Amino acid sequence: YGNSVILRLNRCAAVRAGVAAAYGIDASADSQEACFITTIAAAVNAVYLIVDTKTGNRYVGSTYGYDGLLGRWSVYVATGGHGNNKGMISHLKSANHSCHDLQFTVLQVLSKALPDNQIIDAETLWKKKLLTYEPFGMNQN
Repeated sequence: YGNSVILRLNRCAAVRAGVAAAYGIDASADSQEACFITTIAAAVNAVYLIVDTKTGNRYVGSTYGYDGLLGRWSVYVATGGHGNNKGMISHLKSANHSCHDLQFTVLQVLSKALPDNQIIDAETLWKKKLLTYEPFGMNQN
């Protein structure tokens, strides 16, 4: 995985707890580690990969906008792992699938100053490289 950051979408109670659990750090409100990780995640955009570790199904997405990677992580936590993505919703509704089986990997860290269209172009390139469009993956666009 090289320099990729791997997160598990487990302990979906809160963003801080989710990020802290993913990195195996103290999630208490006064934890410097948890504050550091959430600050970094809010300061960058990224292209990321989600893999169902039971089936191997894959989804590539990207972050852009005000809240960066942390904001997108928040949506995944709040939605039980699907992040409002049609392919992910369908996958998680099918039998024997759970957000606890999802592995989140940052493929490429991007500046928040980068225009949205360049971020989307990077996301599209990763989708093609990793064959995440249906029928091989969970990407529908």
